[in-house]
Amino acid sequence: MPPLRERKVDIPLLVTAFLARHVDPVRPIETICQDFWRSVMSRDWPGNVRELENFVARCIALGSGPTLRDEDGCLIPGENGKNTLAETDTHRLEAMERHTIVKVLEETKGDKIAAARILGIGKTTIYRKLREYGLGPNSLSDSLRYHPPSSN
Repeated sequence: MPPLRERKVDIPLLVTAFLARHVDPVRPIETICQDFWRSVMSRDWPGNVRELENFVARCIALGSGPTLRDEDGCLIPGENGKNTLAETDTHRLEAMERHTIVKVLEETKGDKIAAARILGIGKTTIYRKLREYGLGPNSLSDSLRYHPPSSN
């Protein structure tokens, strides 16, 4: 099968399928921003379909409203003018990961097993991440809430 960069016509169909697979029934996506489509269609997707699906799932998880936006998934302009994932910005990725895990834990009222299932990770991973963040195994309080890193 040819790479996704050679099958751009498949991208809208794939995005629609991934939306159906990952959408939160409590917060459905009602519209898709034009910037999202421009960004998605202009990217080469070196990770192919899996990378596209992860991006759509991340946009849904990090989005705050009924509109799907590219900035929710962290597409940023690269050196060549194309959009690239913010993989080189480790600190920002860790903050986003922490935010996503905490957000899902808040939505599941602290149920780590349910949160792991929603996030598609193992329960041991969620416990390990909480330890890495310095969060107690039974805590889900204001101290868990996302605080963006300072821009030092």
